[in-house]
Amino acid sequence: MSHDAARPESAGSADRSEPGVAPRRARPPQPVLIGLGLVAAVVLVLLALILIRPADDEVGDASATPAAVPTAEMPDASVTAAPTSSPLPTPTPAPIPATADLAWNRTGSFPSEEGLSTVDHVAQMDDRYVAVGVDYLSPLPVFGPTPLHEALAWTSSDGQSWEPVDLEAGFENVTFGPLIHRDDGSLVSLGQRGLVDESGGINEFVPAAWTTTDGVTWTEIDPPLEGVALEVRQGAKGVLAVVYPHSGDGHQLWLSADGMAWELVHSLEANYIDIGAGDDGFAAVSWVFASGVGDESGHPISIASADGREWIEAPTPPFGEFVEVASHAGDWIAVDDPGGVAPTWFSANGLDWEALGEIPFKTVDLEDADCREYRSLLISAHPWLVTSTELTYPCSESGYMIHGTQYLSVDGATWSAMPLAEGTPGENRSGSRANDALATDAGLILVGEEDGAAAFWFGEAP
Repeated sequence: MSHDAARPESAGSADRSEPGVAPRRARPPQPVLIGLGLVAAVVLVLLALILIRPADDEVGDASATPAAVPTAEMPDASVTAAPTSSPLPTPTPAPIPATADLAWNRTGSFPSEEGLSTVDHVAQMDDRYVAVGVDYLSPLPVFGPTPLHEALAWTSSDGQSWEPVDLEAGFENVTFGPLIHRDDGSLVSLGQRGLVDESGGINEFVPAAWTTTDGVTWTEIDPPLEGVALEVRQGAKGVLAVVYPHSGDGHQLWLSADGMAWELVHSLEANYIDIGAGDDGFAAVSWVFASGVGDESGHPISIASADGREWIEAPTPPFGEFVEVASHAGDWIAVDDPGGVAPTWFSANGLDWEALGEIPFKTVDLEDADCREYRSLLISAHPWLVTSTELTYPCSESGYMIHGTQYLSVDGATWSAMPLAEGTPGENRSGSRANDALATDAGLILVGEEDGAAAFWFGEAP
């Protein structure tokens, strides 16, 4: 799944196209004085004072931040499909003043005593950085019950020196979700709590949520969503979440202005969906199967919205079964992984897509067979994009997962391998994996795991 940066992005240019919103009208022209001679000069000046005034009907921003809607006012889950054409022009993407040539250092490692530890999300508060993760008390399998685990948290004053937080009791079998910024400076996390069954493992999760004002003290609150949030993205127009309902009928998109009050805005009968939130709205990509995974009659879908409520279907969606999308500099980047290389696409409005480039994933040569890298995450931390990879079978098999290369880009077209440790076939959870990223004035914070231990890296900009 793709990850956009946890901090809200700044509003985009007023000239940028926004899907689902009509272009702004031009400001009404001011009256022009016409010289009629010296005799009429006084009359004209008086007339000008009457006519030259601010226009009363000037149009403002048509896509304001969504307002919270009480649960009682939620719309019906069945939403009519949006039109399949874009009424807006496609502007030329602006150049990105950034570089992929960062000086990387691992700035923290926090191994688990018995199992696996990992950092999942990172965010910035007013005077500090906050990260959350999880410590699994035994090795984490690819299939089967989730082992017992505990939530983890860290804080940092500079984004490079990290200190673990003592969460004390109440965080057993808890997983923090993405960190959502609120206007009062606090953070809210939509996560989940695992329910231990008779086997001693965890096969069921229920929604859970917490707030914090300092990253140290976390207060559990009633979950504001009715289900577990699979993905959460925050942008200039609000917060969007993907929820898989208990009924199992596709996926639901929920919208919030503050991470606390949510409204159901769209439903999609798809086996997979990925979302992005940016300066000008939201985008989502999916592959709809006619009768199940692998059905060749399935087709890709891409939808976009300027306000999170009115969704328009793209006429030319990125093609692929597991495409991921991310906001980037007010535009949109999508990445697929059909095998061998990962094609990338560009869109200025989330509707009109065009081929952009590809990521040349590596192949690992084994004695009896080969395995290749495949994309596991697409992360946006403006002005950077990060792609995390794993190795396929037979390198990763029977409960083992081997991490591949982590790639960095500033434009979505050209990608470079970051100098992070790569995995070794046969050594479970070996190598590095990026789970989230956050841009700072000095460079890029990267969080994840390295050789089974929660890890932090910092890429210093030149």
